[in-house]
Amino acid sequence: MPDDLAAAFAALWRHSALPPLMQAGVMESAGVLRHYVLLHDAASQGPEVLVAAQEKLHQLGSTLGTSCQVLSINSGSGGGSPVGPRLWADMLHGCLPDGGGGEPAERPPVPPGGLGAWLSEADMSGLAGFVHELAVRSILPHMEMRLRALNVQVTANRKGLKNQLKSLLWRKGALDSASTPGTPSASGGAAGAAGVSYAGGSVESHMRQLSDLALMLGDYDTASSTLRLLASDTKADRAYKAYAGVQEALGAAAVLAGAPPSDAMASYKEALHRYAQLSQANPRNREGARYATRSVLLLAAYLQALGQYGEATAALMKAHFQEENLRAGLLLEQAAYCLLSHQPPHTRKFAFHLVLAGLRFDMCEQKQLSTRAYTQVLGVYSGRQWSLIEEHLHDALGRQAREGDDATGAVRHFMAMLVCPSNNLYCQQLYLTQFMDALRTAQAQLGFALPLELPLPEVNCERVTVAARWADLLQWRGGAAGGSRMRLAEAEENQRSCCVGEAVGLDVELHNPLQLDLHVTHLRLACTWDPATSSSGAGMLASGSSASRSPDGSLVPAPSEGGGQQQQPGFQVHEDNVTLQGGKRVIVHSRVVPLKPGSLHLHGLAWLLNGTAHGQAAFHIPRPISRKPGSSSKVLLDADRPAPGGMSFRVLPPMPRLEVSVTGLPAAVLAGEVVCCSMRLKNSGAMTLQHLSMAAAGTAGIFLGGGPAAGSGNGSDGIGSDGIGVAVYMLPNVRLGVGQELTLPVWFRFAALG
Repeated sequence: MPDDLAAAFAALWRHSALPPLMQAGVMESAGVLRHYVLLHDAASQGPEVLVAAQEKLHQLGSTLGTSCQVLSINSGSGGGSPVGPRLWADMLHGCLPDGGGGEPAERPPVPPGGLGAWLSEADMSGLAGFVHELAVRSILPHMEMRLRALNVQVTANRKGLKNQLKSLLWRKGALDSASTPGTPSASGGAAGAAGVSYAGGSVESHMRQLSDLALMLGDYDTASSTLRLLASDTKADRAYKAYAGVQEALGAAAVLAGAPPSDAMASYKEALHRYAQLSQANPRNREGARYATRSVLLLAAYLQALGQYGEATAALMKAHFQEENLRAGLLLEQAAYCLLSHQPPHTRKFAFHLVLAGLRFDMCEQKQLSTRAYTQVLGVYSGRQWSLIEEHLHDALGRQAREGDDATGAVRHFMAMLVCPSNNLYCQQLYLTQFMDALRTAQAQLGFALPLELPLPEVNCERVTVAARWADLLQWRGGAAGGSRMRLAEAEENQRSCCVGEAVGLDVELHNPLQLDLHVTHLRLACTWDPATSSSGAGMLASGSSASRSPDGSLVPAPSEGGGQQQQPGFQVHEDNVTLQGGKRVIVHSRVVPLKPGSLHLHGLAWLLNGTAHGQAAFHIPRPISRKPGSSSKVLLDADRPAPGGMSFRVLPPMPRLEVSVTGLPAAVLAGEVVCCSMRLKNSGAMTLQHLSMAAAGTAGIFLGGGPAAGSGNGSDGIGSDGIGVAVYMLPNVRLGVGQELTLPVWFRFAALG
């Protein structure tokens, strides 16, 4: 503690940094309230120091007055948790990078016991008493005294009819004498606004101080009347900067006093207009634009509280034109949120304003803010078929993601730009190239192939045709023979069936919407296989799949090394390579061969585009709706409920398989002509075949083996008919082992035209 406290307090005042307005002489520093506090740290100093400090302050009472006080802190033990509310610790926030805004680059480290660990209950009571004493005995009395003094001065100089007439005549004469060729006239607008200012001891300065003190103390009538009088003076002096500030304060007084909203709105709008004139008169001076933005933010907050979101949007839009890109983007973003608060929300206008904000953010290199704005807009424009807007958004987001080393995000946005029907060949080639480059970068960073829902080529996932199966022939064969009809999927009506070794084929349509040729390789079915349930009910024992799981959980079949086909546990997938010309449609027949009994699930297609992009498309085959009992209508298809698993087949154990081919049959014959052909039979199954039969139309004359004379009439080898014009013929003495082939002569007689 210094020996001379008075000198120490005086030195503190001399070395303290005054506010900028006091340093510039705009505000008076002589009338600043001073309160002297002597801080005693009980943790480092004993009680005898506190007693000595109190005695010295008592002696200085005659010199410094009653504004002297001793505050003791840190009298606790420091071992427990802080007592009382965390008034300061909860208000601390992180510093700006590298400092700024009057804050340091980083804060001092927190003590081991935490902030306020040495404060006791007595310290907290002392702090509360200190704040109460300072407010009640020093600040409020000083403000009231200052308010009375300023009111006396303003009343003596400006209020009253005599003072108003004198001020009007004096100002008019001063303005007339100042009208020289180099001085702006009264109609010159804001040209002379920056040259007019008021000293700290002027009447106008005292009037502004009086109105501010009245606002702080809640005397809104005094504040409003003083501000109106000051507004007329500043407008007459063409001090438009001061006049705009007075109008801004008038708006705040009207809001606080509960005046009609039109009064506050008119004051804020007048302040905005005058501040904007400052920037128009001197574009290099950005002070007017900043003040105008401040007025707009106050006005917009007031209008939003009143629910007038349209007026708030108009004010924000008007202010953003004169601002720099970053502040303009923030104003546009706030205007967009105002449009979203309408009832009903103006969604399209919200998206448009947010796009403008994103453009401003992009122009000032604020990539994160621009990305945030564009990302919010994507949800509005997605699915509306506004291709040009979506293309612009994805292009901007893709470039920003690429510059920010977000290769996965760049791939996602560049992929959305691939289908551009309205673009020319150059744009399509450019978009495809930048997508492939971004995909290679992403795959190099991740270390594995990135599975994508590629839009190229377009896959018709709803109209998928299943090739004819042997089960249909067996059902028809059982009915033709007169026996009971053979239903392989009787237990599950909608489930398809196949057998081990039978190729299941799907005809899928591919479309290339671009003008470029697309090279599609490793085109295959994405399948999974489940083993058959054991008789003991143990359930599924194992599973196999031609697809691997990507990090996002999607099913992605991996291409084989050499192409052609790849074998997985339970099935074997065949691969195809297709070159799709620009604008062409191609139907591709994809096959999979089950190798074990169980359940085969076909989920969709997978392919490799241009040797880089791994694409996939899931089937969305409509699920049939069961018809009502007794109804003769056909089974309907519910397109709103796509089958989640695509298509499923029940794989039955191995069954006989016979390949039949007929050669020598001419394309056109005469009625009644007999033609001899060769029928080649091959046992491609896993068991010996015998007692073979053949079905044909009942009107066709067919003779097997011995020619027309060996049979009786039209088809002597037939053993029956199913009553619908179909005859079944037996192949006598035919027995084929596994892999054996047999060629038989077949005589056809075409009796009727057709």
